Amino acid sequence: MNTVELSAIKKINLPKRDIQVLIGGNSPIQSEYMTFGVATVAPKTKMDPHVHDKEEEIIYILSGSGYVEIDGEKENLKKDTVIKLLIGKQHCIFNESNEEMQFVFCFNPPLVIGSYDNE
Repeated sequence: MNTVELSAIKKINLPKRDIQVLIGGNSPIQSEYMTFGVATVAPKTKMDPHVHDKEEEIIYILSGSGYVEIDGEKENLKKDTVIKLLIGKQHCIFNESNEEMQFVFCFNPPLVIGSYDNE
């Protein structure tokens, strides 16, 4: 299988966000090199800070606005903003808007979604 529709992917409820994994994880499309999906953050919600010890992450904001905090430094976010998170950088996203924030994410190497939330 090489294609999958977002509507066919079950949501995974993580602290303060929902995740749908399109490539890797429980998705019908697997990869040795990445995990890719969509996250949704409710309005006026701040994700818990967390760290990825072995993976780089790229995030692309599809909707909503707010900020990302990376190792204590805040940067504004809005639609069409991209974030590159290096390995070992503590980060969290705050959706300050009145709409859901949706973003796509990609991890390299692949990871188990949610494994970093209990660190």
